[in-house]
Amino acid sequence: MNSLATEIIAAHWPAELANLSPWAANQFIRCQEQFRHVVLLRERTPPSAARARGSALHKGVAVNYHQKVESREDLPVADVLDATADAWTE
Repeated sequence: MNSLATEIIAAHWPAELANLSPWAANQFIRCQEQFRHVVLLRERTPPSAARARGSALHKGVAVNYHQKVESREDLPVADVLDATADAWTE
């Protein structure tokens, strides 16, 4: 982290932020308001639609895989789709 960023952070933010990760320091330099929301207030943005869809599909495949390890048989497609739909609504 460059010394200017360190000085600005030390002057404007609580002492517990003295040990920032490189990502957090770069985030602060890029946009102080976004840094405040993400790091200090711990606000999280919801995942994008593509990420949510991918996570739901992954869950369906994982349920099938874990069952297949034990039984050596694939789940019926309807069960995999149910697991995917359940993950989507979470």
